[in-house]
Amino acid sequence: GFVSNHGQRVLVKEPEYASKAQVVDVSRLWNEAEEALYSEDGYNSLGKHYSDYFDMDSLVKMYILEEFSNENDAGRSSNYFYKSQDNDKFVASPIWDFDGAFAREIPVADINTSMPDIWFAANRYMTGWLNGKLVTFPTIFNLAFRHTDFRSKTAEVWNEYDNIFSEENLVHIINEKADMLRASGIMNVIRWLNVGYAQINAAEFYYNRWIKNITDFVIARKVNLDKGFSDKT
Repeated sequence: GFVSNHGQRVLVKEPEYASKAQVVDVSRLWNEAEEALYSEDGYNSLGKHYSDYFDMDSLVKMYILEEFSNENDAGRSSNYFYKSQDNDKFVASPIWDFDGAFAREIPVADINTSMPDIWFAANRYMTGWLNGKLVTFPTIFNLAFRHTDFRSKTAEVWNEYDNIFSEENLVHIINEKADMLRASGIMNVIRWLNVGYAQINAAEFYYNRWIKNITDFVIARKVNLDKGFSDKT
């Protein structure tokens, strides 16, 4: 892997034994893309726009998923991109590691990840070592969201999927998955919260409470993002 010019750590997951030439090529493209994202107009010193480096459809959809879910790692870690040999654009995919999402309360500086009325992924920062100094810098989603064209594209895609993010559909999906996972979910509570086999009712109470928290969160999140994205068009 490598560390970008602004401190972003990038791990080359595949191929497992990437050649030096492959890592150099990917790092060059990433640094050029990063330079464009950091610029005010979205263009780097080569005159290339950040959209020349990223598949915008996947980047926007990944951002929306991270933002909608208040995913704790949004842009900080566990974000995958791939690049094919015949295309220099980074594609944001697949999604990964959402254990800290959807109203799970995890302390993140002064941000409450269970709050449905904040811009979460758009305001994330991270820290890392660069040239022997500990630095703080914005995540890729934070950088992208600073650009008017990215915000407009995000609002456009959000509205396109309004039926998927409707309250009726969200509640239906949650209830369907909750019923499917109920037995294993309750056993998970017993295993990790130590409520004991004799307290199956307590385990079910915890499980039902979590499902309610998720449901309440996504309904409120949808309302707030509808308003937020309507201001970005």
